[in-house]
Amino acid sequence: MSAIIRSRLLPPALGLGTLAAAILLVEIMIRLGAINRFIVPLPSEIAMALGRVVVEEDIPERFRQTFFEAFAAGAAITIVGVSLGVLLYRFDVLRRHQQC
Repeated sequence: MSAIIRSRLLPPALGLGTLAAAILLVEIMIRLGAINRFIVPLPSEIAMALGRVVVEEDIPERFRQTFFEAFAAGAAITIVGVSLGVLLYRFDVLRRHQQC
């Protein structure tokens, strides 16, 4: 049973550990001056500012708007694509013209 648990938990733990190590390495390199702090902000500063950005920039509303725009575009392209497919299927003249 422990082998099954280890086999299921090891990949996500290894992935998260690698991500955490990479973030920590970037933080250390910025603090040591190996990476320019002006160009790349500290990961800890980014994490602290994330809540403020979500609230002040109204991220949930922007996400909702983008979702509905993408949904509307998908619906429109589906309607147009299905309509064109039906026309090509129904009318032999259109099929012959398409093959040219």
